[in-house]
Amino acid sequence: MMKTFAAWSDVLTAARNGAWLWYHAPMDLRAQSVRIVRVYKNGKIRIDPGCGADLFTADEGHLSRFRTRAV
Repeated sequence: MMKTFAAWSDVLTAARNGAWLWYHAPMDLRAQSVRIVRVYKNGKIRIDPGCGADLFTADEGHLSRFRTRAV
């Protein structure tokens, strides 16, 4: 079961702690696991989506697209 994050600070904390994160892109049917490359001091995250896709940077505007495992 997957859950969304309540706040961007929760995403940043999970990313810094090495938690598994999933990203649900607008045109995708389901969320895909992503690799966090870097968490910047300005609150943005550099992401490697895998599958040969380009790295991209996510910010607070992407909050609703991030998922984690529900515990």
